Amino acid sequence: MEKNNSDFVVDPKRDFVRKSELSFSKTLRFILGMGSQTLGKELVEFYDYDSKMVSVSAIVQRRAKILPAAFQYLFHKFNEAFSQNSFFHGYRLYAVDGSDIHIPTDPDDKDTFYRANNDVKGYNLMHLNALYSLQLQTIIILRLCQSFFRQISDLSFRHAFFANVIST
Repeated sequence: MEKNNSDFVVDPKRDFVRKSELSFSKTLRFILGMGSQTLGKELVEFYDYDSKMVSVSAIVQRRAKILPAAFQYLFHKFNEAFSQNSFFHGYRLYAVDGSDIHIPTDPDDKDTFYRANNDVKGYNLMHLNALYSLQLQTIIILRLCQSFFRQISDLSFRHAFFANVIST
């Protein structure tokens, strides 16, 4: 991906063309390795207190240059490394779970804004679904939905793996 990153950056003629402390691959490694700390703490940990550590602003600017397609590509390449022919009595064993993700409040975003009643402020929420292979112990598919109610019909993920399905 580093040698041919033009499919994964916003402006292939300008983004990640010069030699920099934050190369395309180093930026991806940082993002993929992040935990739940602040960006500043994550950078300190990533650089192990090295004086070459970049600023929070630098990582935010670099991240903005990377298209979502880069992460989708890595996700699919990672999953290709695992056999998809693992069965238990003729069935693939999957678990599906979802999580709500709070995003910045924007009452004008009707797809994600929720208010229980007029007496409360309200908040914006997206829903993340994951299809997890119990046999391979990997996430097979991730789906981010704007609305919990719209994701119900997408639960099957329209995936080719669903030849034999037992749903409970």
